[in-house]
Amino acid sequence: YQRRVRGTVLIWDCMRLEKNVTAKSRLQYSSQGGRITCLTVCEGSHSVASGSENGTIHVFRVESQPRKEVPGARYRGLSTIKYLNPDDGPLVDIKHFNTKHSQSLLIYATNRGKIHGWDLRAKREAWVMKNPLTQGLVSTFTVDPSHNWLVVGTSRGYNTVWDMRFTLPVRTWRHPDKAHIQKLLHCRSTTPEKSTMVFCAGGEGEVSMWDVKGGMSRLLRILESDDRGSNPNLKPSEDSLTMGSLPEKQSTDSLLHYYSCNPNFTIKTFAAITEELNQRTPKPQKEANTIRSLWCPPECQYLITAGSDRKIRYWDLRPEHVKESYVISGFDENQAKPKYTFYRDDPMIIQEVPNSVPDSLSSGASQTSGSHATSSTSSISSTPSSTSTSGSGGSSTGPTVEEAVFRAPVPSTAHRDCILDITVTELPQRMLISGSRDGVVQVFL
Repeated sequence: YQRRVRGTVLIWDCMRLEKNVTAKSRLQYSSQGGRITCLTVCEGSHSVASGSENGTIHVFRVESQPRKEVPGARYRGLSTIKYLNPDDGPLVDIKHFNTKHSQSLLIYATNRGKIHGWDLRAKREAWVMKNPLTQGLVSTFTVDPSHNWLVVGTSRGYNTVWDMRFTLPVRTWRHPDKAHIQKLLHCRSTTPEKSTMVFCAGGEGEVSMWDVKGGMSRLLRILESDDRGSNPNLKPSEDSLTMGSLPEKQSTDSLLHYYSCNPNFTIKTFAAITEELNQRTPKPQKEANTIRSLWCPPECQYLITAGSDRKIRYWDLRPEHVKESYVISGFDENQAKPKYTFYRDDPMIIQEVPNSVPDSLSSGASQTSGSHATSSTSSISSTPSSTSTSGSGGSSTGPTVEEAVFRAPVPSTAHRDCILDITVTELPQRMLISGSRDGVVQVFL
């Protein structure tokens, strides 16, 4: 499922991503309006719930029929099940699960600090919890595997654990850097020591793992390097620039009033006003690298991250295999591959360190480039036109077509805008799917 800026939900068939690949979506749902801000699939059904910035929630069902002759399904259309208009501000996140007490619970959060629980089967609101506005705007939340508690993250770096059984806040802690909480992800492990672990993406290229039950202790920090490179083909992201505090309206109006009432107002005076206003207006500054999406398997042996630097990273969380971490997508071939180190501190730290030695100077790359040079040389020597001379100068002609194709740069398949979400599907095979702000969806097999 893909959400678009124009307020349309696009539905794709994963079975068509392996064979007979088509770039066309199977169904489209555009009856909601507004920009779609969050999306979830209802557990144990073919229904989808989407939240919009206009404050509405639509739950619709995908009507499909399996085919016997070919893999995949025949899609017949969409049917709307429920409209919700809580009139509580834009939606920021939404989740769904089935409880042990026969409840089909749809949980959604708004930017006014309220977390609602709506029972789709009973068609009524089960509960509502209000996060303090002094902690900032709610940006994300995650639900534990046992469906007993959830963790809410805010724009001011606060994380609050809420008990959904009694609708009471249990614990609250703040990120050490007071950074905006971009994403929260619980560890889906069934072991008692890992079932209360929560991954928190906040700060400059940082992911931390917290123990919710054991006194809110931070167990692990994952730090990305700030080596983004320079690619002229990349589109400027909306979050790549951030403005500081603009001049106060009162001081600006006073300045204009002062000069306009001056009887000696001239063109030079107008130029002085413009220059002074330009000095008051701060210049745009680059925003720190932020991680927007997380994914980990139930065993929590590794973690996949993606964010504003347009890179997808694989982190091996096992201390003895940390060096096996790597960049899945977004790595520039002209840059040196980073190294990954592990520190047994309190908390433990896994850090990505930029490598100062380019790949072309490493031993493995030197052998590869040498083999390429040998094959090119043999191709040139076997072609008479490449060694032909003109006149007495003996100057050689240009490269052949084969050489030009070989030397042509390979187009990059990385995202060109901020990556907003990643997920992993199991059918028809294990695939990693990522989506960026410019509407591009990539599938990695």
